[in-house]
Amino acid sequence: MIFLRYNIINYILKKTGLNVKIIETEKNILNIIKYGAIVGILTISLILTYMFIQQKNEDLKKDIESIKNTYLEENKRVVQNEVLRVYDYIQFNVENSEKELKKLLKEKVYEVHNLATNIYDENNNDKHHHEKDEIFAYIKTAISGISHNKDKKYFFIYSSNEIKLMPHIQEFEGKKMSEFEDITGYKFSQKIIETIDNKTESYDRYYWFKPNQNTPSEKISFYKYFKPYDVVIGTGQYIDEFEENIKKEVLEWIRKIRFSNGNYIFIFDKEGNTLSHKDEEYIGTNRLNIKNNRGKYLVKELLDFTRENKEGFYNYESTYKLDDTLNTTEKISYLKLFDKWGWTIGTGFYLDSLNSKIIKKEEELRQSNNNIIN
Repeated sequence: MIFLRYNIINYILKKTGLNVKIIETEKNILNIIKYGAIVGILTISLILTYMFIQQKNEDLKKDIESIKNTYLEENKRVVQNEVLRVYDYIQFNVENSEKELKKLLKEKVYEVHNLATNIYDENNNDKHHHEKDEIFAYIKTAISGISHNKDKKYFFIYSSNEIKLMPHIQEFEGKKMSEFEDITGYKFSQKIIETIDNKTESYDRYYWFKPNQNTPSEKISFYKYFKPYDVVIGTGQYIDEFEENIKKEVLEWIRKIRFSNGNYIFIFDKEGNTLSHKDEEYIGTNRLNIKNNRGKYLVKELLDFTRENKEGFYNYESTYKLDDTLNTTEKISYLKLFDKWGWTIGTGFYLDSLNSKIIKKEEELRQSNNNIIN
């Protein structure tokens, strides 16, 4: 009975075409179930892949920022320390220059004083006895032929009221000491009289004229009492001349400094003259009017920066390429002004190495993303 009903229903469905439609609907449903899951999985997979790549890009940005900050911090610290080390070295030499100058003057006067004493003793004893004036003439002759500081400096003999010996300016000999005073009104005869009265030794400083110059310069002198003639024997040197010697010694040391893959210290004076550089042919040249690739007067800008700021980091495009491997001359330098001498001291680092690290990191990410997609 049941079978008969099924056949009757089936017969009716076939006649009306409803059976085909139901079958097709069933197939469509099966296809949706079958392929819809795959599409869903693919869609979710693509979304997750996109999100992962985006996260990798964000990680790259953070990595690059970290690399950049680390690179800049480390290199800034190195160049700043080098400049400060050089600055301190110069400052130390300046602070000790007067001490060294006084020491030098004292040593030289002691040498001449011992010579005068020996001449006097050799000509004033039981075997050899000469008149005091005659012996003094011997002493003056001997001292007149002695100089120091590459023959620029001489020795003199002063009494309490008269110049007894001044080889460099002989027309002053015999003149009264009281006639001389410096531009400040200081009479340096006072210190000489004091030294003779106390039968001791002393330093003095005053302003005096260099040969062929109309502007006086500060000078330090040393006097030592010479008992046989109640006089002082002395010598002196201009402070700026002694500092010139200090400058030469300082620059010789600075020009030899190398650090961090051949980096070096550069120094310009306030006129733009190169005082120190890795390339010796730059030394002594004026680079004030030299432009970099961006058309900027680089040295002028560096000098303007230190004049206004005294010290700090400065970003620029260098006119000097450390070596041929550099793709760019972008550079960051630390600059500091040594005000007393008008020197701009600096050293820096190129950004080429940083750029290379960033490019390498970006290439690693590209390769990683390709691997994920493939």
